[in-house]
Amino acid sequence: MKDRVSDQKSGFEKCKRTAERFLPPLLLILWSFVGVGRGLDITDTTYSLGNYVYLSRLDPMWKFATWIPNLLGAFFTKLPGGGTMVGMNVWCTLPLILPV
Repeated sequence: MKDRVSDQKSGFEKCKRTAERFLPPLLLILWSFVGVGRGLDITDTTYSLGNYVYLSRLDPMWKFATWIPNLLGAFFTKLPGGGTMVGMNVWCTLPLILPV
């Protein structure tokens, strides 16, 4: 009887450690994608997307001042779904969850 209880405790502890290790990152990743399909965006969306698409035509000052985000955005527009707002929301969420 005592062995069975200790086996159940060790099994519970193993499940608890696994859940504590994987559940918080999984919840953070899933929570990041909650607003992807929603249409509310308070930024100037077309400005950023325009910079991504027309990167080669930008004024040199702005091209070099915002080079890394514009280059990454231009790459995202070439990926599947990158030509849509929802697709760009998904692709732009991915770098944010990398540290998780």
